[in-house]
Amino acid sequence: MKKITPIVCFCLIAAILFLTPIAYSKASKEDEFPLSTEEYKMILSLWQIDTFDGGVGSRGDYLNDLCLDFAKKGVYVMVSSYTVEGAKEKIEKGTLPDIISFGIGAPFVSEYAAKLSSTDFTGGEIMGETYAVPWCRGGYFLISKNEVNEHIDRLIVSKSAYNNPLAALFYSKYRAENCDVKESMAAVSEYLKTDGGVLLGTQRDVWRLIKRGVEFKALPLEKFCDLYQYLAVTSIDKERFDKAKEVVDYICAESGENLRKVGMLPISGNFYEEPLGRYVTSNTEYTVSPFTATEILTETSEFLNGLKSENEIEQKLKNIVKHL
Repeated sequence: MKKITPIVCFCLIAAILFLTPIAYSKASKEDEFPLSTEEYKMILSLWQIDTFDGGVGSRGDYLNDLCLDFAKKGVYVMVSSYTVEGAKEKIEKGTLPDIISFGIGAPFVSEYAAKLSSTDFTGGEIMGETYAVPWCRGGYFLISKNEVNEHIDRLIVSKSAYNNPLAALFYSKYRAENCDVKESMAAVSEYLKTDGGVLLGTQRDVWRLIKRGVEFKALPLEKFCDLYQYLAVTSIDKERFDKAKEVVDYICAESGENLRKVGMLPISGNFYEEPLGRYVTSNTEYTVSPFTATEILTETSEFLNGLKSENEIEQKLKNIVKHL
C-alpha cells in the first residue's frame, strides 16, 4: 500500500471542505474522504459497533444512508463499522469518534459518553442520568413447527456473545426441561433437523427462516429484551457535541418504518406483518444496561444455563436488570 504524503493529505482535506458528497451505499472507512461541491460546516464521525445479530442488512449501511440525507443540513457524517474489539483498540490508540452506535457488550463506551437530555427510556441511564438513547431494537421469540406447550421438553437456544435469551424465557410463563445453547446459525440448523424441538431465537432467526421458505410459528417473549441498539455522543468540543446531538435526534426520528430496510424493530410500535408483527414493543418491562461489564454478562449467562431454582434465578437477574 502506498503511503499518503503530507501534500496529498492536505489536498484530501481541502476536498472535504469545498466539494459536495458523492452518495455511496456502504459504510465508509475513516481514511476514505467523500468528495463534495459545497462547503460543509462540520465533518463528524460515527462508529457502528455490532454486538448482536441484526435483521436482514447492515446497520452501518443504514446509518450511512441516513447520514447522507443529513448532509443536506451542512454537516457530513463519516460512518465506519467496527467489531467490539476493533473499536476498543482504536480508542486505546487515541482515536475517538463523535458518535457511537452500540449495544450490550461494549461497556467501555460509558467512559466517553456525554450526558444527554433525559428520555422516557431508562435503559441508557447511569445513576439516573441519560448517556445513551436507543434507535432500534430486536426481540426474542419461541419458534416452533407446532403450538408451544408451557413446559418445553427440548429448547434449542440461539445465542450471540453478549445477550441472555434465557432471561427472556424466565420472564415468560414458559419453562424448559432441557436447554441446548448454540451459536445462532448452528441453533437454526439444529432446529430445522428436529421434529418436536423449539427454538428460542431473535428477530434475526425469524428472518433466516423466512428466507429459507419454511413454515413456522413465532411466539414473542416481550417482557425482557437486551437487544437494543443505542447512540452515545462522545464529542468533547461544545460545537461538535451540539451537532452530534442533532445527528442522534435525526437518526432516532427517522428510524420508524425506515427500519424495514434492515429488518429491525422500532423502539415503539410495530409496522411488520406476521410473524414479527405479533411483537408488542410496549410490553417490554426489563432490559440490561448497555454499560454492563462483559464479565457480568458472561457470568449471568453461565448461571442461567445451569440448573438453578426459580428463586435463585430471580435474585441473580435482580442484580443486572433495569426496569423500563
